[in-house]
Amino acid sequence: TGEENMLLMADLHHLPRRDGRRVAAELLERFGLTDAARKPASTYSGGMKRRLDIAMTLVGDPRIIFLDEPTTGLDPRSRHTMWQIIRELVAVGVTVFLTTQYLEEAD
Repeated sequence: TGEENMLLMADLHHLPRRDGRRVAAELLERFGLTDAARKPASTYSGGMKRRLDIAMTLVGDPRIIFLDEPTTGLDPRSRHTMWQIIRELVAVGVTVFLTTQYLEEAD
């Protein structure tokens, strides 16, 4: 499930169980995945999977993240949402390196 994936990342970052659950819940809420948290991740849409990927990346509070074509294959709404998330990360000081196939996104 999405929640299990988040808790695995918390374990890999050696977060105490209580902190790991708190961080996982906060990130699932931040990325709009709370309702789907206990459903198998294999049932998620493409946009949901991408949001879960980024949420999992943020469990350890990284200062730099690398995204390989984060919007490829997404519908326009999901693509817009993904860019909002990326802009929010940059606004709070996270350095984001990404690749893209879309020239209009490469700036």
